[in-house]
Formats: sequence, structure tokens, C-alpha cells
Amino acid sequence: MKMIYVSFSEKAGFIIFRICLFTTVNKIRRMLGEEKINVKQGSDYLSFKISDIERIYTENHNVFCEINSCKYKLKERIYEMVDLLPHDTFFQISQSEIVNCKFIDKFKLTSTGLYQVILKNDVVTYASRRCMYKIKKEYLK
Repeated sequence: MKMIYVSFSEKAGFIIFRICLFTTVNKIRRMLGEEKINVKQGSDYLSFKISDIERIYTENHNVFCEINSCKYKLKERIYEMVDLLPHDTFFQISQSEIVNCKFIDKFKLTSTGLYQVILKNDVVTYASRRCMYKIKKEYLK
């Protein structure tokens, strides 16, 4: 898929306009009910249901997803995945991680003020304060 980026700058500040065909194509797929994602394992590409994704995260400048506690590489970036995934099911808990709310066991506030996100498969990760504010405001009403 092609991605088109258009940008320009002004003296008062820098403004970037992005027109992303990738996002548009994926929104159309969602509307048509095609809820699958392609992931890479070694040299093979596999297809999974989006609802099977436990979490998506960045590691060493690559984007990975966990499905059934197995790690798969994605070609999309985190910001593209935020647009692709259903907002009622997936929470962005930091700039580098998105989790499926179906796989969250509990949130825990640590003594240092960080929020631990404990998943049902015993994976422990951390949420940023900015994202926790959004999660509390929008999803944990």
C-alpha cells in the first residue's frame, strides 16, 4: 500500500499534514467486516483476527504484537495501529504500547506513582499517566 505525506512549514510554527491512504483502506476494511491483520513470523506471513491480539508494542524500533503469548512482527507503526484497531476494545497505554481490554486483568498503582497493567497471561507492563487519564475519563466511567 502506498502512503502519501504532504508537509509544509510556516514562520509561526511547523505544521505537518498527513494524508495516509493506509488508514483509509483499513477503515474501509473494518466497515466491510474484514477484521483480520497480517503479521510476520520469520519469513512467513500469517493472518489473525484482530480480537485475538493481546497487546501491540515497540521494541528496538520494531512493532510487535502478542497473540496467544507468541510474538509476531508487524509492518505497521503504532500510530497506524491506533487508527486501525477498534477504539472500544483497544487502549493505548503509552506511546509505545496498545493493549486489548479483554486481556487486562487489573490496574495497580505502584508506590512510585506508576500504573502497572497486569494482563491475564501474567505479563506486567506500565501505563503512562497521560494515557491513564484518558482511560479513566473515556473507558472506566
